[in-house]
Amino acid sequence: MDKDSFTTVFQTELEKAGFSVIARNDRLFDEPDRVAADYLIGATIVEASAKLCAAWASFGDFDQIKGDIELAMEWQIYSRQQRRVVVAIVSRGGIEQAHFTKGGAGGLFNEVFKTHIHQFANSPQFRNLIVVGKEGD
Repeated sequence: MDKDSFTTVFQTELEKAGFSVIARNDRLFDEPDRVAADYLIGATIVEASAKLCAAWASFGDFDQIKGDIELAMEWQIYSRQQRRVVVAIVSRGGIEQAHFTKGGAGGLFNEVFKTHIHQFANSPQFRNLIVVGKEGD
């Protein structure tokens, strides 16, 4: 699990939803002239809870895992033109993997991250700003 993995998942999921994405994960709101985007999006995990079990952990194999992960994330949309955060959204939720599945903890975190991306992208605040073009609640 690393920020590059989260960046890839974020870009892939938003592109599947029909949005153009320029992925960066360093110095998010700094140096806006280097990025050809109207808005910059940042996400912070503000709460996390995980209960995980690795099938073969005693043998050093953490690839097959089951359990549940709950997250709360704060998303911020920064306007390059206004030079400020114009929308903040909190997403909450998690997933439960009842059966051992390959991919380890990173794979499970990526899956729960996808659910948060979908919440974010389908929120009225995101849709109003990005699709309609207006700030709002």
